[in-house]
Amino acid sequence: MKQGIVEGYPEGTFKPNALITRAEFVMMLMNALKLTSEDATLSFTDTQRIPDWAKNVITQSVEAGIVSGYDDGSFRPFANITRMEVAVMIAKAYGRTPNKRIWCKETFSHRVSFF
Repeated sequence: MKQGIVEGYPEGTFKPNALITRAEFVMMLMNALKLTSEDATLSFTDTQRIPDWAKNVITQSVEAGIVSGYDDGSFRPFANITRMEVAVMIAKAYGRTPNKRIWCKETFSHRVSFF
């Protein structure tokens, strides 16, 4: 919290055992990376569902090539983020790109190669 990566919720709670949404994780990741961007427009099919507090960091993460939407063009800001999505976003943030050898979409126990 000191470094501004995590802020907690507006009512003053932290919820350390709660699941993390895609919007919340992108906020934490972008706060840690301290990237900035120009004003841009999001083109996800569910852009109107993205909360105001997350729009700028999601835009930055898309511009940086860290985040992309789903095949249907949505971002799904309130969906719980998966371990696979976290791993891919962190890898992309550090300049790694996963190869196409992803064998399972829903678990972290699959084999993903970033080399």
